[in-house]
Amino acid sequence: NAFLKLLEEPPKNTTFILTAPSSRSVLQTIRSRCQHIDAVPPLKDDILKQAQQHTTLSNSQLQSLLSSSRSLPGTFFQLLNDEQAATYHTAILAEAKSFYGGTAYQRYVLCAQHTYQKQWALDIMNILSVIVEALLKTSTSKQTLLQQADILQETTFAISESSANVKIQLTHLVEQL
Repeated sequence: NAFLKLLEEPPKNTTFILTAPSSRSVLQTIRSRCQHIDAVPPLKDDILKQAQQHTTLSNSQLQSLLSSSRSLPGTFFQLLNDEQAATYHTAILAEAKSFYGGTAYQRYVLCAQHTYQKQWALDIMNILSVIVEALLKTSTSKQTLLQQADILQETTFAISESSANVKIQLTHLVEQL
């Protein structure tokens, strides 16, 4: 009730910006008190055209970088402009490919090399999700990939919780993937 009143009668010179993945995820009582503005992300082609003007990377390299950054313009351009971030991204991408294509033993070794660090685990989960999404678009055998996507989502959620044991979650992922 206090929030609704605040929306109805905001303090002087105050603007609230509420974000949600969809308008349906916002309660109707809140939606009715707000102005709805759709934020449409730029097209991939527009992002690539902009990037081509400021880099020497090939078109295929740019497309690969755009895909692995989930087509998020901020992430994409940060990787283009920050050599350290790009180097880390390239390394985590290579490790994710190795993790996905490796045996359970190879996955355990990779996790142990990173001492089951939470941030590394979240980064690898993000790239693994990108890999599975890309495979879903091209594969005819979707059932296994959908199961893998579910496992990755559950693991990512569990790891992002502050009380989760990263080693247990990654061990589960190693066995299930």
